[in-house]
Order: sequence, then structure tokens, then C-alpha cells
Amino acid sequence: MPDWNMADEAAAQRIERNPKWLEEANAGKTMMKNPDGTISTVRATTFEADGRHFVAPLIRLVDGKPVLLPLEKAQIMALDNHDAIPFDTQEEADAYAQQLHEAHEKKFRRNE
Repeated sequence: MPDWNMADEAAAQRIERNPKWLEEANAGKTMMKNPDGTISTVRATTFEADGRHFVAPLIRLVDGKPVLLPLEKAQIMALDNHDAIPFDTQEEADAYAQQLHEAHEKKFRRNE
């Protein structure tokens, strides 16, 4: 289980399945330098498909290197790989994506 607290038990259960992209981001393997000099380890997008809401990564490892994917490609890839994290509402998906960003910012800023 990741080292941040989740108030929503259903969201915590979704995270426990820990998709590979989240494991790679947690390990810092998807770390990439942004044009402004900051570092990203995880960039997530939220989207709706078939009435469900999902969180999916924009940064994936391709041939062992982090690559920032275009939005549409990231969404399709997450659905094809069955590793998008599902939520019942857009608000839940947005809140999780924000919490994920904040947790990674705190974790990796501490390690700089």
C-alpha cells in the first residue's frame, strides 16, 4: 500500500491492485525533467469511458525510458492494458489524481 492516507476505503482498495505504471512511478522509474526544470514522476489524466471515470498515466516507460504520451494515446493505452484506475464519479477520479500528484511531489522533493 502506498505511504499516503486515503479517506475513501473504495479508493484505497483500487490502489491496492497497484498497476504496473503506479509501481514504476512510485519507484521513480518514470522520472523526467520538464522544460521548466522541474521533475515529474507521475502525470495522470482523468477521463470518462462507457459511463465510468478513470485515472491513467501520461508518463509510461517505453523501451525502459520515460515517455510523455499524448492525452488520447495515454487513455487508449490505459484501457487496452486494463490498468486505468476506475472510479464512479469524475470528482473521485480528479481527487485521486490530485492526491497522487501531491504524494509524489512530497516524496520526490524530499529526496532531491
